[in-house]
Amino acid sequence: LAPLAELSDGAPVVSFRYCTRGTNPTLVSNNVASMHRIFSASGLADRCWKLEVVTDNCIGLHRLREQGVQVTETLVPSKYICPNGTKFKARALHYAIHHSQLRLRPTDWVVHLDEETYFDVHSACAVYQHCKQQNELVTAGRKSVPDIGQGVILYNTFGLQPENIFTAFADLGRVRDDLGMFRLQHGAVGRPIFSMHGSFAVMSQGVEEAIGFDIGP
Repeated sequence: LAPLAELSDGAPVVSFRYCTRGTNPTLVSNNVASMHRIFSASGLADRCWKLEVVTDNCIGLHRLREQGVQVTETLVPSKYICPNGTKFKARALHYAIHHSQLRLRPTDWVVHLDEETYFDVHSACAVYQHCKQQNELVTAGRKSVPDIGQGVILYNTFGLQPENIFTAFADLGRVRDDLGMFRLQHGAVGRPIFSMHGSFAVMSQGVEEAIGFDIGP
């Protein structure tokens, strides 16, 4: 892990962070293995991306590491209490900001993912481009803090068959919000005035350290 804190060329490390209770280890393990294959095919240097799982219960990802899958498992202690008493997912995310085994720098980035979230090569490369460009803008003095990114989430993709055609069509409204309302608020206003996803949110480590997820119970 030490080399992560010693990158000297300014290239950010982007942690793709799955947050889970750890009650479905098979799903998480399968997703991590699939995403590792995506990164291997992306052309991004291995040191520029990391897969991380933040979990309330041990999943045992060492088995994947034995198979060559680069993944870090950050276990949230059961006795950990946020200063403001935040619970559940936000508690785990707040713990990871300060105690992730990756030891990210303020100029590194985190992509927040739910345990069932997939992405493709294009998404991985586009996210990294966003992170690198935002760091460059801050370094050049063109902005004081880097922008948060919010990705579009598609449903019933990657060859997955919908369990119910009616609920599948209902999910179209969520994609509409991503392409319309969310894009408007982030692109034109620069603030999440309506809402934002808890998954596929892209934030710099420095911003997370400054704000945190300890919002209270």
